[in-house]
Amino acid sequence: MNNLEKKPNASRCGIFYMISLLVVLNISCHKKDPTACGPDNQKFKYLKTIKNVPADLDRNDGFVIGPQETLFICPYQMDQFANYENTHILNKPSRFKYRISGRVFECRGCPTFSIGYMNFIVIDKITKID
Repeated sequence: MNNLEKKPNASRCGIFYMISLLVVLNISCHKKDPTACGPDNQKFKYLKTIKNVPADLDRNDGFVIGPQETLFICPYQMDQFANYENTHILNKPSRFKYRISGRVFECRGCPTFSIGYMNFIVIDKITKID
């Protein structure tokens, strides 16, 4: 047997395996998570789940669910509501033409013009009320 013939080195195989595993995990971590709110999930903190709450759609970017509370639509879902009817009219009583269910997140890194954090929602179910 020739001493110059190279045999597979167990440590090289282990290193190659570990690098491959890290690459696969890294790629899979950057996929859109349907349970998450936005592209940078470190800044979105889960607050609560709401079910069948009366709401009005405001300019296709959020739902008004009370006199002082707006839940913005999470970035991953914005396109889904582009064709929905806006039912919120400024300075008019709310008609609450929708019922929404979903998970509410607080955005700790979103720029805001007010004090505090903005709240976002991942919509699981929406029903229009006529």
